[in-house]
Amino acid sequence: MLKNINKSTELIIKKMGYKESENLFYYDDLYNDKKNTRLSYQIVKNLKEIKPYAFYCVDDKPFILFFNTINDKEKLKKLNKKIWNMQIPMVIFDDINCIKIFNGSCLDFDEIQLSLIKEEDIDKIDERNEFSYWNINRKDFWIKYQKTYKNKKLNEFMLGNIKYITQKLKNEYKLEFATKLILRVIFIRYIIDKGVDIGYNGFTSDIEKSRERFIEIAKNKEQLYDLFSYLKEKFNGNLFELSSELNDINLTKDVFSLISTFLSGKEKQKIGQQSLFSMYDFDIIPVSLISNIYEILLGEEKQKADKAFYTPDYLVKYVVEQALAKEQIKERLVTLDPSCGSRNIFRRMF
Repeated sequence: MLKNINKSTELIIKKMGYKESENLFYYDDLYNDKKNTRLSYQIVKNLKEIKPYAFYCVDDKPFILFFNTINDKEKLKKLNKKIWNMQIPMVIFDDINCIKIFNGSCLDFDEIQLSLIKEEDIDKIDERNEFSYWNINRKDFWIKYQKTYKNKKLNEFMLGNIKYITQKLKNEYKLEFATKLILRVIFIRYIIDKGVDIGYNGFTSDIEKSRERFIEIAKNKEQLYDLFSYLKEKFNGNLFELSSELNDINLTKDVFSLISTFLSGKEKQKIGQQSLFSMYDFDIIPVSLISNIYEILLGEEKQKADKAFYTPDYLVKYVVEQALAKEQIKERLVTLDPSCGSRNIFRRMF
């Protein structure tokens, strides 16, 4: 049965003209050192997790994902959520007698369903199809579908969510350290989503259980600040430098209720938009996006004072390629960044 499904998906790829492209790769290519995909470690990791049948790349990033038929609705919802976190422009599903083409950067948050662009009968697909390899890069294609791709992107949702709660804590609850408080929350969710077991009560490598535990801890001032103190010793960074804020009279029960509700995704904003924090998967979202949001929240003046700047991905890639041989880049390396600011040794996977 699986062989027949693969044959059907392969036929779709061939009829749409992607088969002979040097930028088309198959899932097995991710494990084949001879096939030079030129994808980043993070992208390869994400693709191994979602397991597409094949993928077409533009500028060394997945642009189109091809999937076999998926009948399990819950499995499909989880997959849709991960694809949305990856922000893939186009996803094509083999649906037996037709193909379904989705916008992978747009998600219905109630149904956990990607935005459907079009359905096509498999028998009618050929090189003239507007989603074919020969037409996908044409100007008239993007003119026709520009409205489809003008949807709000994940980074805009995330920045809007984080700005909203930060401003609320500043303006309504008069917390001068609101930005640092929310950055701590983001950092903790980040290490949870990465499956890091920090050795704290209730936190394990089980991501879902650790997320729920964090939501519970966030409701209580003493418990949340105990966690902050623990992480201060664990990571020795100034993000968890508490000074005298624990005694701030503005740290009321309502503050922690707000943070907990925000983490759970149940907080409604003034404009009616729900917090999407429960939808974000920081194991999939590029760390560069998180760093960018960190910089925006800090603000230009504070950023300069703290010397908090992040090296863009393209520059990191250039430095690595200049410093290491191609054979070394494929290996797991432990590197020391002496100017990283937190005096920590970071393990980077190249």
